[in-house]
Amino acid sequence: MKLVLAYSKRTLHSLMFWIALAGVIAITVFGMTQEDSNTVLMSFDIMLDLSTYRKFILLFAMLPFGTVYCREWNEKLAISVMARIPVKKHLRAYIILQFSSAFLITFIGLWISIGLLRIGKPLHIDDGNYYEGCFNELISLNKPITYLLFRSFHYSISIAAWSMSGLAMSSVFVDPYLATIAPLVFSYGIELITIESSLPNLWYLSLSYTDFSKKPAVSSAYIIFVFLLISFIFALVFYYLAKRRAHNEIH
Repeated sequence: MKLVLAYSKRTLHSLMFWIALAGVIAITVFGMTQEDSNTVLMSFDIMLDLSTYRKFILLFAMLPFGTVYCREWNEKLAISVMARIPVKKHLRAYIILQFSSAFLITFIGLWISIGLLRIGKPLHIDDGNYYEGCFNELISLNKPITYLLFRSFHYSISIAAWSMSGLAMSSVFVDPYLATIAPLVFSYGIELITIESSLPNLWYLSLSYTDFSKKPAVSSAYIIFVFLLISFIFALVFYYLAKRRAHNEIH
């Protein structure tokens, strides 16, 4: 836990964290202002559903912590730390910080962008229409904040899940550039496979589109489970390969 707290403190105080946050805000605001819309909610929907730039949020989500393992290994810092701290604890710290930093960067960035647009336009205007869909029904019930919370949370957790593929890649090729780009490649490739197969459509799930249940809480739990499972798989790959690399180097 001390190692996790030390990494957390260092990450929050790093320049890359704030550059990443600014990048997420810039991409989100740009996507929300590409098309004219009357409300913040509509602008947010346009950004998530139609903007071709939102995928680049993945690159910024990797900046705060995504390349730390590569840098520390290449500079031999990881070996010195693992000589003093159990390898398992050190690798778990990488996993926790990668997932949490990517999630926070995305979630906070999305809500700062929502706040910025709220200055110039209303959050939502009730038009009396009925919107079909598990989460869209929240709009019909005039619960725009709950609707935005669900969608932003699901998208943020999907970004965090794909960011774990960068960590897994870094255990194979200790290259910070490959680690940064890997989430884009993995997300596009695996999402395309799920779109064309009977597997859960990961692209739709990241955008909160599912017919798993009519209850938002149940559908949300399903979406979160799927992306946590993806995170767990990538984390296992990283843990196994990084542990083997560390043992080979130390012993």
